[in-house]
Amino acid sequence: MNEYRGAAKVLAWAHLVLGNVGVAGVAILAMIGGYLGGPAMQPQQFGGMGWNAGQVHLNILQYYEQPRDGLLLVALSDSRLAA
Repeated sequence: MNEYRGAAKVLAWAHLVLGNVGVAGVAILAMIGGYLGGPAMQPQQFGGMGWNAGQVHLNILQYYEQPRDGLLLVALSDSRLAA
């Protein structure tokens, strides 16, 4: 059985954890944005706000850009560890 030891083991675990945390975090933020933005685009007669895509981005999705970018950097940083 071939086991990794030392730095190779640490880098492998860091690659695994950073990649999963980053990707899962970005996916969760995308789901939250869709969950909040989708109903805002529904017509008012169906309980929505009747906003267009620009209004949704300006009023809802703009607050998710920096956390999304940070988590995306975490997810992409693991590729540097794998190299």
